[in-house]
Formats: sequence, structure tokens, C-alpha cells
Amino acid sequence: MEILKNTDVKVESKALLIGFFINLFMGIAGWYMFLTTDIDALFLDGNFSLISALGCIAAIVISKYSDKKTKRFPYGMHFLEPLYATLKGFLSLALIVIAGFSAVEKLYNFLFLDEGKILEMGDILYYSLLMTFLCFLLSFVFGAYNKKIDKRSTMLGVESKASFVDGIISLGLGVAILLITFLPKEGNTLFVYYIGDALITIFLIIFTIRTPIEAFKDSFTEVMYGTIKKGKVKNHIENMIKSENTHFENLIINMVNIHKMGKKLDIIINISVRNENSSVREILDFKTKLSENLYEEYKNADIGIVLEKNNLQIKQ
Repeated sequence: MEILKNTDVKVESKALLIGFFINLFMGIAGWYMFLTTDIDALFLDGNFSLISALGCIAAIVISKYSDKKTKRFPYGMHFLEPLYATLKGFLSLALIVIAGFSAVEKLYNFLFLDEGKILEMGDILYYSLLMTFLCFLLSFVFGAYNKKIDKRSTMLGVESKASFVDGIISLGLGVAILLITFLPKEGNTLFVYYIGDALITIFLIIFTIRTPIEAFKDSFTEVMYGTIKKGKVKNHIENMIKSENTHFENLIINMVNIHKMGKKLDIIINISVRNENSSVREILDFKTKLSENLYEEYKNADIGIVLEKNNLQIKQ
């Protein structure tokens, strides 16, 4: 099992290192285009890539140290992953707010102050096509490396989907710019060249803001040791508990609380017994059998049993 875990870490690290260099290149390219065109959409695009680049390095460090046990953290440092995700979500939201204010300011200046700067396309179309290709390539790389370890890496799965979405956004940016270039810079369509940047930025914000909000919400809940309220993991674990409970008919499952922190799962099961003469051995057998089944898919899952009796709770 230790060999399998080390293999997973090596594959994750290699894929994330490739992701770091590709995202770093895209971030630098995005900033270069932003500085030469002053288009806020490129400010977002470039900074998101730089955040992803830093994220790849953070993910490599987390994959190596999250399971490490010390005197101060005897159960491992699984909080690192949700803590990083919380900070990343907060930073992404901050960038979106900054770009949003800038776009609204440009719209206000044009509509009410009759001020504005005409949109200069430059090489944006070529930039957009290149970024689209690199995003889709990165999505494929993450997916391919994850497949090598039978898709056991949550991080690679998430990064693969995120890169695919980034590719769709870059493609949408390129299509929008292409459509604008077909419009003449005169007459009734001239205004598009003044507010096109703001409109594209607002479109990107509307399309992307849900992802960092959900990421921030989920990771903050993990950091605060909240329970999982929905999702495949919750449903799967609850079904496994119900299935195992059929072999222990004297035990009644009253409540199940699942806490997730990074790769660590704490499953707290409140039970009561139909026959008060039931032995503690039966409860321990139930816990042991359930632990064995869970371990096949959730290597970092711990189970806690709370025995309810006459409104008292006895932890096992």
C-alpha cells in the first residue's frame, strides 16, 4: 500500500510540474497582452493562469506533506489542502471584483462622461487560439496522468476539468474578438470598439464567478470542520453504512455525520440497540467490518461510533 501511495505522489507531482510550466507561460503571456492592449479580460485570464501555476506548486507540496504526522499534528496535516483552496478562492474572487469594477468604470465613463479608449485588438486573436490549445492540452495531460493511477487523484481530476473550462473561456474570448473585428469602426457599430473590452470582461465574470465562489464555500466549510451535506461521497458512504447495517439487525443507525478535510474523512455514526443485552463486541464488529469496506476506496477515513442510550452518548 505504501508503494502504491508513493507511486501516486510521483505521478501527481510530475503532472503538476508540467502544469506549473504551462500555466506560468500562459500567465506571462496574458500579462504581456494586457500591458500592450489594456484589456481587462486579459488581466483576468493572465492572473488566473498565474494562480493556477502557484496552485500546482502548492499541490505538489500538499501531496507530500498532508499525510505527514508530527508531534504537533499527530493525525497529519490534511488541513493544508482546504486552507490553500480557501485562499485561492478568495484571491480569485478578489481579482474578479477588481476586473469587474474596472469594466463598470469604463462603461460609466463612456455612457455618462463621453470618455473612452478605442479597443485595439493587436494579436489577441492569435493569443486566444494559443491559450485555447494549451488549456485543452493541459486538460488532456492531467487526465492522462490520472488514468495511469486509475483516477485515484482528486487533484488531477479537478485540475483536468478546470483546464478544460479555461479552454472553453479562452475559445469564447477568441470568438468574441473575431466577431468584433467584422464590425466596421464607424457609424452605429463604432461604440462596440469603446465598450467591447468591458462587455467581454463582464461576460467572463458571469461565466466564471460561480466556480471560485463554490470552491471558497466548500473549502472554508472543510477548514471549519463542517459536515458534508450532499454529493457522491456522502451518498456512497451512507449506502455502504446501510448495506453493512443489514448484517447487524440489532443496531439502529440514528444519524451519520461526515466531516471532510482534504483527503481525510471522519465519519461519526450515532447508533442505538434494539436489545439492551447486546454486547459491545457486536458494535466493534460492525465498526471493524465497515472500516474494512471503506478502506478499499477511502484510505484516510476514520470511523467514530456514538452509542445512544437513555439520552446519554457513549463514544467508541
